[in-house]
Amino acid sequence: MIEIKKNILENKVLEHLINQGYVENEIIEITGQFGKLPNFGVHVRFEDEPLIGYFYLERDGKIKQLSWYVTREGREKGVRKEQIQPKHHVPMRYLY
Repeated sequence: MIEIKKNILENKVLEHLINQGYVENEIIEITGQFGKLPNFGVHVRFEDEPLIGYFYLERDGKIKQLSWYVTREGREKGVRKEQIQPKHHVPMRYLY
């Protein structure tokens, strides 16, 4: 059941990104994750920014970008969050 919910949310996030103008091949990773139930989220990485990840949630039937982060690979390469101007960041507004 959890895997099904993660897959559904991954698909919703992909659909949301495509509706926002992204092309599927610009996205190199979409990975669902569950936290404290019933919270599910999705990590997304883009081809032009592979060392940065973005975290999306669904709230009130809408997909929202919650945050961005430097990936493990990025941290291993010495990338620090304060050095980055993320290209795909959407300022968090109206999340709740």
